[in-house]
Amino acid sequence: MSSGRIVILAAGMSSRMKNSTAEGIPDALQREAERLPKAMIPVGRNGRPFLDYLLMNTFSTVYRDVIIV
Repeated sequence: MSSGRIVILAAGMSSRMKNSTAEGIPDALQREAERLPKAMIPVGRNGRPFLDYLLMNTFSTVYRDVIIV
């Protein structure tokens, strides 16, 4: 089995979340968006960074070379 490459776009600074007045975004999430890049915002029951989920799911596939942009 050959390995492939995958590119993860992780440069977002969560600017829309910071400026959002949309209802339904919890205050805690908005505070996290103010201090962290989007890829590092904790999500899920364990509060792991979003990027962690992307990497774990990537490594469960054939992809071995990961480029984070």
